[in-house]
Amino acid sequence: MNTLTVETGAQVAITRRITSVMLKSHGGVDVKFEKTITIPDEREDIDEDEREDIHIHSDDKSDVKSFPHPDLLHAIELLRAHYAILANQLGTKTDDLSTLDDDPDFLMLFKVEGVKINYDPSGSTASMKGTSATQYGTLKIETAPVSFEGSYKWREEFSHVVEHVCDEALRYLDGKIAPSAQLDLFDEDGNEID
Repeated sequence: MNTLTVETGAQVAITRRITSVMLKSHGGVDVKFEKTITIPDEREDIDEDEREDIHIHSDDKSDVKSFPHPDLLHAIELLRAHYAILANQLGTKTDDLSTLDDDPDFLMLFKVEGVKINYDPSGSTASMKGTSATQYGTLKIETAPVSFEGSYKWREEFSHVVEHVCDEALRYLDGKIAPSAQLDLFDEDGNEID
């Protein structure tokens, strides 16, 4: 059980940084994240420049059992063109991102199952896990980690989409889940819809 009790009169800051978003086979999502609790040093008996905030770090994972909101699933789908390029599965296609994004039939051959993000002082990287449909079957491929500051031609677009996935994953952790189909059976007043 992950329980942390802090007794303090100070404001504490809690930050979360997504490290992994993986689709589950039954339709759910596993979200892993780093959590940092920062407690400011408010001792009055020392000089301001001698104060040291306390930082408590932990790795955590989601305990959300609900299906993800379509926005999170769509954010993951936006990675498909990058996945096709980075998994080296283009065949005769060009590695032009906008051309690939405009070819939904081609992108349907790819399913991104998740993304892992590594934060490092020298630069952040992300890798993707997924599948590629071929004429002989389905290939499971994990891409090599790609640096957001590296030589990948579409690194800026890639980093923006990964950031979007992380933002949606944080919203999922905060309760943004798939709307219930049961609610669609009733109007605002609770009357059954024909």
